[in-house]
Amino acid sequence: MKKYWSLICIVLIACHHDDGNTVRPDFFEYDGESRQVFSAAVLRYVEDAGQYQVELSLTGPGISYDDQSDSFAGTGDRIKLNLTLSEHTLTEGSYELATSGRLTAGDVSVLYNMETDQPASGGFSHALKKGSVTVAINPGNEYAIWFDFVDEADNALSGKYTGAIENYNVTPPPDFFEYNGQRFPAFVIAAQHVVKEEKNYDVDIILLSPGITYNKGKGTFSGVGNIVRFDFTLSEGNPIAGEYRIDANEKEPETLYLSMVGIELDTSTGLPEEGGVFHLISKGSLILQVLENEYVFEFDMVDPVGKSVKGRYRGIIEIDLK
Repeated sequence: MKKYWSLICIVLIACHHDDGNTVRPDFFEYDGESRQVFSAAVLRYVEDAGQYQVELSLTGPGISYDDQSDSFAGTGDRIKLNLTLSEHTLTEGSYELATSGRLTAGDVSVLYNMETDQPASGGFSHALKKGSVTVAINPGNEYAIWFDFVDEADNALSGKYTGAIENYNVTPPPDFFEYNGQRFPAFVIAAQHVVKEEKNYDVDIILLSPGITYNKGKGTFSGVGNIVRFDFTLSEGNPIAGEYRIDANEKEPETLYLSMVGIELDTSTGLPEEGGVFHLISKGSLILQVLENEYVFEFDMVDPVGKSVKGRYRGIIEIDLK
């Protein structure tokens, strides 16, 4: 009888510990397919107004990180998570993907070439739509990270990483604007126009270069310069942090449904000068951070003729267009 009860106890203890998190070995599954497990975790952070903007990357075999150049190299799989934290390291707990929470955005890249910033043959990169990541810290400063997400293509991804996290304090990148590989002066001011619709808000934000001024009394722009415009549908009247992908067919809350680029644009006529352009932007992404008193716009897009539109703007939205 004693042996019988001992056997029951052993079985119960084993079942108690096999909870799918602590016992299960590292794994990575995407859309039901098992992939190579992640082999490294790189955390980069920037201190900003008493908070830390943190980027956590789980990388698979084939991808490496060089802290001297602050860049990834190689081709493989990666999950990237953007967080706003009160500390520069991850603490134990669960982080839910939400535009107003600690985990504000993320993406999954499969068979992605980090040097060209393009997917390799058969690869892709998708924004994460919902889900969470859970962090535990084991003895010896070893992290256990479980994740369970759904991406913008409605594919499920889940996995577990166990190991160290490489932690780097990086310098905030400078503001810049680039069109078709050519550098232009960085944007110096942002304007916002908000219209209340029946259920949501139409929010237009325009980044303006030197050479363009705004007459508040008349409510008009003047001068010639460069612009990038983002048109959102939002549930609130102000921008919400997160990653946005252009979707001209979608006007649900928290979507970027339209974007435009103007080079050497004459704001009095709304037409470009000779040699300039004024194009819709057909695809790409925008990462928006909302800091204590400022916004950060980081965008990587393409216009209909295949020319790249990239840039970064950090500052307040100074012009409120009524």
